Amino acid sequence: MTSFDEDVVFNNTLLNDDSRGFCINCHVPRNQYRDGSSQFHVRQFHGGTVLMTDGKVRKVNLKTDSTLAAGVYPAWHPTLNLIAYSVNTTKQRFFSVGDRKVEVYDTKSDMILYDIDRDEVRNIAADTTLLETFPAWHPDGKRLYYSVAAYPEGSGPGNIIEKYDSVRYDIVYRDFDPETCFSSPDTIVNVASSGKSALLPRVSPDGRYLLYSMAPFGTFHIWHPESDLYVVDLATGENRELTEANSDDTESYHSWSSNSRWIVFSSRRDDGSYTRPYITYFSPEGKASKAFVVPQESPDYYRHLMKSYNVPEFFVAPVEVPRAELLDAILGDACPVKFVSDSAE
Repeated sequence: MTSFDEDVVFNNTLLNDDSRGFCINCHVPRNQYRDGSSQFHVRQFHGGTVLMTDGKVRKVNLKTDSTLAAGVYPAWHPTLNLIAYSVNTTKQRFFSVGDRKVEVYDTKSDMILYDIDRDEVRNIAADTTLLETFPAWHPDGKRLYYSVAAYPEGSGPGNIIEKYDSVRYDIVYRDFDPETCFSSPDTIVNVASSGKSALLPRVSPDGRYLLYSMAPFGTFHIWHPESDLYVVDLATGENRELTEANSDDTESYHSWSSNSRWIVFSSRRDDGSYTRPYITYFSPEGKASKAFVVPQESPDYYRHLMKSYNVPEFFVAPVEVPRAELLDAILGDACPVKFVSDSAE
């Protein structure tokens, strides 16, 4: 963040052709990349999850016969070689009239824990009556937060789209002990009953604040103009809107800087269509400052950019894995994982 220079970690057009292509997403580091660990997914052609850890690069297939899907939204444990994932069956609905363009929703979603060293996955939450998604660890590694919703009355996996605007999530947590695994969930953000949906929990590295986005309904807030950022003071329990940084349009994906003083987040405040990365200063007292877009060398850069920024993440160092190694991992076979059924569910 000290210059306008940009470096490409990997360009997904390297392997695209007229008939096949793929998407790279969910590029998430452990502890802002302080130990050089990160991961991203490759979707469709050459699909799998690419792991960069302990100086090695490899691709794994996180889908098993006992899980809904491969890992989707990841959360690295801060000290152990564990990653919590949601596994989601995701659909889209497009609108031909009105202001709403598209609704992205889950028909099913569960939570799994991947042991990197053993190449094993186990269930964290596999309740077929609930939708669980967006895991996030507390920095001490002793608690896992995530969003959870009940199916609206009269709906289920097969017809949830009929009540897409009634799907609302709370944020819960489970205490974690490597010996005993996970406790039963407790609720920390209880808003579904009052007509709101809370998603994307992220805890500041100092462990003091829980940041999340909230909209009237749904699971994919990047498409919801009403979505705003909120923060919970974990020491006092105070829950409030981050009004200083919010706008009249979408605020969604977000992450903390390593010192807990800055937040980068996705916003559509400029034109309502394209997502731009905005930054706000966050004081030790829990107050944000007026947000500003990540500066570019050309003042009209964003005006002419017909692309959206996706999930912004702060890294404390550049990714130094050679692109050739990433290419070899993507082209190679994905290592299968084993499902272990003795988890606390």
